Amino acid sequence: MLKIGRYEARHGLVLAPLAGISDSIFRSICKSWGAELVFSEMVSAEGIRRKMKRTLSYLSFTDGERPLAVQIFGSNGESLSHAARILEEEYKPDIIDINLGCSVKKVTRIGAGAALLRDRKKLAGVVSRVVAAVDTPVSAKIRLGWRDDHSVEIARILSDCGIRLLTVHARVAKDGYDTRANWDAFAPIREKISIPLIANGDITRPEDAAYLLREIGMSAVMIGRGAIGRPWIFSHMREYFTKGVTPSVPGPGEQLGFLLKHMDLLQKQRGAQRATGRIKKLIPYYLKGEPDGRKRIHTLLSLKSFDEIQSAIQMITAEYQ
Repeated sequence: MLKIGRYEARHGLVLAPLAGISDSIFRSICKSWGAELVFSEMVSAEGIRRKMKRTLSYLSFTDGERPLAVQIFGSNGESLSHAARILEEEYKPDIIDINLGCSVKKVTRIGAGAALLRDRKKLAGVVSRVVAAVDTPVSAKIRLGWRDDHSVEIARILSDCGIRLLTVHARVAKDGYDTRANWDAFAPIREKISIPLIANGDITRPEDAAYLLREIGMSAVMIGRGAIGRPWIFSHMREYFTKGVTPSVPGPGEQLGFLLKHMDLLQKQRGAQRATGRIKKLIPYYLKGEPDGRKRIHTLLSLKSFDEIQSAIQMITAEYQ
């Protein structure tokens, strides 16, 4: 069980921050399927500090998404702590999370994300400053290290700085997503810190989650790419925990029906034109494993308008009825 502040996640099911994916609609969908704590996309601390319109648009959420963590990234304590104060005063998330794990070059080249793991003294200073700036619980999401695994040392530093929750993505930054997540790294960290610890990386099956929660003693599991196009993964994990059975995966027709509902929500919130780009990101995930999936994905992605894509998906869905 994960408990932080006045909230608890009885089954330990958490939705990861996913750049370009985990907007308010996706978070709400995952909540409806059983996610107990959801994270925003990572948001630029400097953009928040400067009150940039596009950056602030990432901060929209509803009370139905609570408990919710807003994840921020930046390279220095001044910017991050200033952004944290704005979040606390104006947006009131339940948790403020610091991204210390993103390995994408456009983030690390400015000294943010996983780049902060290279200098432990600076890391401690930055995180301590954020923790001191707000009353809202502060958490962090890390990789195991920059090039080598220094996760135990990093976790102890962060715990000493006062963070209330730690998520560990079980890869080093230099590996990106090219290697299998190293779950063996979790137990040594668990032994050295007393704050709640969330496992992240390659958790795609109910059996994976049960192993990490029950055998390794993690407080929760964070599902990222495994939830894209498969939001029911949270419900399946919960049912496995409580009943010991793995539900059957929704068939292709059901999956496409979920995609159409997702599209409808995006269109209502963003308008057809703005929704089209996001839908094209999601189509390959919703159609993964579907008969003739590759061919259909290629066809759908070649279409230009929201209405064309919607009509084509409705036609495919009708084939399964």
